[in-house]
Amino acid sequence: MPNAAELKNKLKGKEIVFLYFAYKDKEKAWLKAREQMNVEGEHYLLNETMTKEAEALFGVNSIPHYAIIDKNGSIVNKRADRPDNVYNQLLILLQK
Repeated sequence: MPNAAELKNKLKGKEIVFLYFAYKDKEKAWLKAREQMNVEGEHYLLNETMTKEAEALFGVNSIPHYAIIDKNGSIVNKRADRPDNVYNQLLILLQK
């Protein structure tokens, strides 16, 4: 998660939301990991139905998996590069 933290630092103050979805995880383990990693952002635990939807919509088959969604909810990139490689792409989207 260090690369995600660095990206968030670079984009601090910008109108951007970081979403984290727990994928095929148990609630207890998910809560423990959230506490240990102390990663700021929006966190959601996906249930079985949501997991299947994520797999179909984004092609998720392993983690970590990154996607970029614009402020209108349109998928810009369902298989985005790792956080240390998307900074410029996000800056362009923020200017729109």
